[in-house]
This record gives sequence, structure tokens and C-alpha cells, in this order.
Amino acid sequence: MKRRTSLALRIGALLLAAAMLAGCGDTGTASDDAPVPESSGPQERTVTWDNTFWVAASIGLGAINTEAQVKRVVQNHAEAGVNMILWYTEESQFSSLFLEECAKYGIYTILMDNGSISGASENWQPITEEEFKQKITPYLDNPQVVGFINWDEPFHEDQYYTMMKERQDWTHKYAPGMLSFINLVPSYGPYTWGNGQWKEHVDTLIERVQPDVLSVDYYEFGLNGRDADLDTSFLWRDLGYLRMKAIETDTPLWFYFQGTDHTGENGGDLTVPQLEFQMNAGLAYGSRWLCYWTSEGSVIDERGFKVKNADEIAALNARVKTVGSYLLDKEPGELYHAGLAKTEETNKRLAEQFYCDDVADSAVFAGLPSSHVILSTFTDDTDRTYVVAVNRHCTEAVSDTVQLLDSYAVSALDVNTGEETPVSDAAQTLSLELAPGALQLFILE
Repeated sequence: MKRRTSLALRIGALLLAAAMLAGCGDTGTASDDAPVPESSGPQERTVTWDNTFWVAASIGLGAINTEAQVKRVVQNHAEAGVNMILWYTEESQFSSLFLEECAKYGIYTILMDNGSISGASENWQPITEEEFKQKITPYLDNPQVVGFINWDEPFHEDQYYTMMKERQDWTHKYAPGMLSFINLVPSYGPYTWGNGQWKEHVDTLIERVQPDVLSVDYYEFGLNGRDADLDTSFLWRDLGYLRMKAIETDTPLWFYFQGTDHTGENGGDLTVPQLEFQMNAGLAYGSRWLCYWTSEGSVIDERGFKVKNADEIAALNARVKTVGSYLLDKEPGELYHAGLAKTEETNKRLAEQFYCDDVADSAVFAGLPSSHVILSTFTDDTDRTYVVAVNRHCTEAVSDTVQLLDSYAVSALDVNTGEETPVSDAAQTLSLELAPGALQLFILE
């Protein structure tokens, strides 16, 4: 029930946003009768959806109805360190202005509409190949546009896989190098682990569509409250399975996280550690894209102005971009959750459910710490191993050690500057000092 309520509110907010975008503003006229701009076709791009780490925002505002507000929203996201904003075209008189402002601040976008370019299971519209081509053509020569939303939270029904594959093929045909973005519903929606349909949904999407990315949204605090049990959350099952399939199919992993308490059920905005925990968990799992749903309440307020703790949010986003960009060219390796439960038996059972590796088979770790920590490794074409440690709790700090199998020269990444700092020439342990929700990254040689 909570999921359906959340989804309804989400869809309602988006529809309202689209409606307001189609309305009148301070200046200018509606674009309903405007001719479709000519395009010279897809352009060579230095920034693409797959060569950049993204801190993205779905704004969710239902009141963007002036030019000043568009400018304010883009500027304040840019100053917060967001480098992508998802945007509704939907015959909006502000789309051109939005793209101009994005170019000014170095922000990129994935465009969507309500049912033509983009499907929506509650509001899908059939479209021919020629109509689709005409819809996307005006944006093909705009370097700020890196892709189009194909479908958000598709239903597990035959017709939707057919339409998603169709729209993806058309995107690749007419906009080569641009993204056809599909985002999955989480397992607390209509398709669950209990009824076996969520895993089947993922597998069917991969088999029939072969999506450009494997993306899912998961809003733990909206689902289970501000004090949600982050040790046993099915978030780890969803992310774990998608991570495994992403590795198997060489497909980038993307993650929508909860940016604010948009459910209206648990009151108040999320804390910075709650935001940081979600983003850092995404990094540990190898996500190449992290998106606020919504940024209203965490990056901007309901009128598009900065939130009171804007400096903290900007610093958080900067740290996340530093780490995400550092890991962008590296391949995920091992994954572990420590301190899930008090007994070894329960720990092992949960770790298996979350698609974690068995530490007994680790090439790096002699064992796991007792604290509530996510540990993952990454590799590249060097002899280095990169270890990411994330505090899985949002209110408790971690001070612990991780035992290594061998002796390594160890460096640490400064998450603020991106610089590597030597720690030891020969260490067999890693020292974990993690604030709530925080991340450390070590380099082993």
C-alpha cells in the first residue's frame, strides 16, 4: 500500500509539473503552434551519458511557471554540484530556456514527455517510428541533451517490453550514442521477491530489451520510516541482484535514491547522513549515476530557492562526484556486508540473500569487521585493488579494522580533493574511521 501511495504521488507530481510547464509564464508564448526546429542530426559529443559520473536530480516541482523560476532552479542545482537535471518537454514554453541555462552552467539532461518519447505504464501512447523521429529530432544537435527517458517503472506485461525495445531501437537508430533510459520499479511495488515477479521482471527486461543501463529506484525511508532497519533492508537484495546482472551483461548500474520525504507519511526532510548513506551505498555497488527523487526538499525548496543547509549539500555532492569519477573507469569486484546480525548463521543467510560474496573466497580480505559496514572492491588494468568502505548506519560512527590476506602498500583517497595519500608501505589491516553514512576509499598495491 505504501508503494502504491508513493508511486501515485510521484506520478501526480510529474503530471502536475508537466501541466504547469505547458502553462503561461512571465514572458513568451506557448509553443503549441511553433514549427519544429531543424536539426543537423546527432553531433559529436565530448560529454556523453556513459563517459561521465552523474549526480542527477528529478526536480518534481509542480510550479515552474516563470522564466525566473527556471533560471533559479538551474542555477541553484549547478551551485549544489548537480550535473544533470531530468526535464519534461511536454510542449513546454520553457524547454529552450532550460537548455540555454543548462549550457550556461554545464548541466546536462535526459528528456522525457508523457507518453510519446517516453512511455509511462499508466499513461502510455502508441507512436509510430516517424512520429518518434520527429519528436527527438529538435534535440539531436544540442550537446546538453545526452538521452531520452524510454520508460519509468514499466509494468511486467508483454506489451511494455515490446514498446520499450521499439523505442530503444529508434533512439539508437536516429540518435546514436544517446541514452534510451529505462528505470525499474523496486521490489516493494507490485512485483516482489515473495511472489517471484521482481526477479522475473528484471530478467525479462534484460532478455527482451537489453537496456542501456540497469536502473532502479528504492526509497527506504519512505517505505519503513526515518528509523528504518538498514541492516535487513531489501534495498540490498534489489541492488545486489541488479549489480550482479550489470556485471554479467556489462551494463552500467544506475540508482534513484530518496532525496526527500516525498511520501508525506514520515514528516520532515532527510538528514545529510541519510542522503550521504544512500549515495555512498550506490558508489559501493558501482553505480555510475545517482539521482535525487526529488531534489525538492534536499537541494531546493518548493519555490526553487536553495535549502538552508545548501553548503552541506553542495559539499556532499562534491565528495560523491569525486569518488564516482575516480571509480568510473574501474570494474566492480567483491561485495560484502559486515555486522548484519548477531549470529554468524544469520549473517551468512542475509549475505546470501543480498547477493554478497563469501569472504572465505576473498582475494583481499582475511575476514570481515564486526561493525555495520559495506565493503566492496574495484580493479582496473593495473595491479592495484581499490577498497570502498561505507558506514551502513546514519546515526552511529564506525571505528574498526579490516584484516587483509597479504601485506600491501596502502594509500587513501581524499574524498574532497581526489588526491591519493600514502598510509603505509606494508599494512595487513585497514583502519576504518567512518562518520554516519560516510565512505572511505583505500588503494592497495
